[in-house]
Amino acid sequence: MQFNFVLTNHRAAELQALDDILRPLLFGLRAAGHRVVAGIRQLSGPPVVNIMVEDFSDPAAAREIGAARAAWGAGFRLGVLCPHDIGGLPPARADGLRAALPAFDFVWSLAPLDRIAPERIAIVQYGFHDSLLGPRLISDPAGRDLDVVVYGPNSPRLDALVGKLAAAQLRHFPVRAGTFPDYIVSDLLSRAKTVAVVGGVPGADAALGPRALKSICNGALTVAEEGSIAGALAGLLVPCPYDEIPAACRRIAAEGRFVERGLEALERLRQMPGMRSGVEAAAGVAAVSSAPSVSSGGA
Repeated sequence: MQFNFVLTNHRAAELQALDDILRPLLFGLRAAGHRVVAGIRQLSGPPVVNIMVEDFSDPAAAREIGAARAAWGAGFRLGVLCPHDIGGLPPARADGLRAALPAFDFVWSLAPLDRIAPERIAIVQYGFHDSLLGPRLISDPAGRDLDVVVYGPNSPRLDALVGKLAAAQLRHFPVRAGTFPDYIVSDLLSRAKTVAVVGGVPGADAALGPRALKSICNGALTVAEEGSIAGALAGLLVPCPYDEIPAACRRIAAEGRFVERGLEALERLRQMPGMRSGVEAAAGVAAVSSAPSVSSGGA
């Protein structure tokens, strides 16, 4: 199949923040034998499978979908990728997603969504792919000059954690998703004794999984708020309560085994099902004949 990712419903400033989420997915689909085109400017007709990424706070996006369906007819195929838990979305985005769901033939999600016909939804599982491996895996502890890199969306929770790390006199650097190009992010992650992956809201945040994956693929020992990341990746992390992240990072730095532990986690990741396996269910649900039957209620 050919998958076209259509991102016209996102502002240019938001696209870089999607990189951690989309890049592993593209590698997985290509490894599974599919053709993938990213950044297409308009929805395409059969046999292409169109994928949009959630953000339907602008009603113009829904109008675009309706016009494309009318133009291309019954063979038109359209899915949506939902990278975030709906409960953590701003009200306008949550309402926009609920309103748009009936227009999609299938849903790819990083977290469960309620009241969607099971044959129309697939949970994407993130895993290793050779192309995700960081450009330098530092094995000399002296090369890890940052005690903590904080990685997550720009939010008051990230700011608060940065303040706690400063008070603990830990050498740290905040990486706010979408702020830096990929090569800078990878360099910072590879220089960290620990990476603290934090979400913008308390509790689970589906978008943290891809960021934890990126951290591990750069050889970094990754700390995350307990319960914030589900699935197989959770077993590769150091979990702790949000308020205890600075103390956990201090202990890891003092222990001195951060390089060994980070590279061990990477090796364990390599042995787990990779991105090709992680997208099998997503490709399968997209192959079902197109018929808009996704329920919008209570997602």
